[in-house]
Amino acid sequence: MADDDEEAPPPCTWKKEREKVFNEDGEEEEADPDDELPDAERDENGVPIGKGIMFYSNGDRFEGTVIAGGIRAGPAKYTFKNGASYEGGYKENVKDGPAGKFVYPDKSSYEGCWVADKKTGEGVYKYASGDVYKGSWSNDCKQGQGSYFFKASKSTFMGEWAKGHFVKGEWILKDGTIFKGTFKNNNPLEGTFTFAKTGNVVCGKFDKKGFFVENTPC
Repeated sequence: MADDDEEAPPPCTWKKEREKVFNEDGEEEEADPDDELPDAERDENGVPIGKGIMFYSNGDRFEGTVIAGGIRAGPAKYTFKNGASYEGGYKENVKDGPAGKFVYPDKSSYEGCWVADKKTGEGVYKYASGDVYKGSWSNDCKQGQGSYFFKASKSTFMGEWAKGHFVKGEWILKDGTIFKGTFKNNNPLEGTFTFAKTGNVVCGKFDKKGFFVENTPC
């Protein structure tokens, strides 16, 4: 199961947020960590409702608002026991909104649009490796226009993505050389190299061994 998948809520305790207390100088006083939080509101059936902090028996924690039926709604923060966290909007109990941030256990992160619990719309994914993707998403996959920066090689894919793969656009190398063409499984297929140092333009395609075979004329 993916780290950002939330299972059916386990048994929980439902508490109010701690009220802030200020001294005569208007400075916030530090709360006593040993003071137990008061219980938050529940409906006539004992189901949490309103705003509060939900402590789950599995170690997860939800801070935000629940509506009738115990459904998460509106801005909130969900912290997982494994170190992952989500801060953003909820709708119908799942992640939904234009500006939600999910941080994964390996400290990689996605910040952007969510629809029905999926990365959909514009967003930025920062990988633990240092790679960065900025662009469009659909149903948790890179889809549409976007750029992917490879930290190790200092190169960038910029162009069209489909079902998570780069399919058409520019591969910009560290020295400024650009390959423009088509791609399959994130590997270049056929197109044009424009070399930064010489300005030479070479057309061709990559063979099965990954070697570029020049076509003439270009």
